[in-house]
Amino acid sequence: NFWYAAQVLLRARDRLAPRVLVAAATCATALFAFPVPVARCVRRAADFQGFLLSLHLSALAFFLFSYHVHEKAILVPLAPLLLLGPDSTLATYRDAFSLAAAVSVSPLLFFENLAAPYLATLLLFILTLDDTRLRRLAALLVFPIVSALSALPLLLPVADTRFPDLYPALTALFFAALFGAACLLLNLLELSRLLLARPSTFRAATKQHS
Repeated sequence: NFWYAAQVLLRARDRLAPRVLVAAATCATALFAFPVPVARCVRRAADFQGFLLSLHLSALAFFLFSYHVHEKAILVPLAPLLLLGPDSTLATYRDAFSLAAAVSVSPLLFFENLAAPYLATLLLFILTLDDTRLRRLAALLVFPIVSALSALPLLLPVADTRFPDLYPALTALFFAALFGAACLLLNLLELSRLLLARPSTFRAATKQHS
């Protein structure tokens, strides 16, 4: 998450006291977790898709900015997206986020010697994606890269160098930036939608889903 990236790039844990880091993690989590749900309550927006997106953004904020999280915690922000229907306007984002979440835990599964079943399952998931462009991109780019990464530590071992965790660290840094950008962008888009839309829009959405 963000604090792992901050430790790798800035050595934040070595330079700051634990209480300072805990306070910063609490403030950052609150800053990204609460604005959208609060705005939904203020505007009385009751559309189901927006509710699931609020759950997703709150969980994603906790994953990114909490003081201590595990890689598998990415399943928590993924869970609300899985309740979206196939015709949802967020369906492509859901599939892309699912793919990114699956790839982000690859170092953990490679470490547990689960490369073969992981890659087979990942390929099966890619082949079942609804979005043709996303499926083609994943099959031609994402899957070959992940497959190469599974073999890279064997071809270029770094365990005996000064950077024993180089490959997991690079993966974590990349997905911290990716998930962070998604969290920031979606928060801004949803806040602008909630704050600028007319109340009648939410009432119509509520009647449509009732």
